[in-house]
Amino acid sequence: FDADEGSLLKYDRLARLGQRRSSRDFKNPVHVALANEEGFPHDGVMDFVDNQLDRGTGTIIGRALLPNPDLSLIPGLFARLRLPGSGEYRAILVPDEAIGSDQSQKFVFVVDGESKAEYRAVKIGPLVDGLRVVREGVTPDEWVVVAGLQRIRPGIKVDAQRETIPPPATVATADGITSTTEPSPDRRP
Repeated sequence: FDADEGSLLKYDRLARLGQRRSSRDFKNPVHVALANEEGFPHDGVMDFVDNQLDRGTGTIIGRALLPNPDLSLIPGLFARLRLPGSGEYRAILVPDEAIGSDQSQKFVFVVDGESKAEYRAVKIGPLVDGLRVVREGVTPDEWVVVAGLQRIRPGIKVDAQRETIPPPATVATADGITSTTEPSPDRRP
């Protein structure tokens, strides 16, 4: 497969900082999906990363080894590849449908101490089983609005009800071990 220069620089920086192992020295896990597949049903490991970029395309060649018992993975097919980009970390997860877009800014509504909706700009991360990582903008003890978003406006009084967010089934760690997550905190719709 070919990877872009930006991805190479990101993964090399994380390896230098000790936040993830380099795929040049370690068989990092990869997850692959063909064009007609949902999710990433094929799991494998990184086997090789070239030592130079293609100057014409700005890409670098990598190779992953994947089991192929049904011979569905044929050379030349288009596939999406996901390579974990960091080690395991604690994160605030909210349903992806709770995230709004205001031009280039992402936001959520939280319920303040007076039961009023408050607009909150957030910085988001990856999607994990339908839940979006929120890197900045909310704290674990705040209630995020996830239902009735089409009717909500900043400062409006809300009748919040607590619900439990189903946790993601599994999380892949940087060393390829998959672990079950703990139950997530409650939320306010």
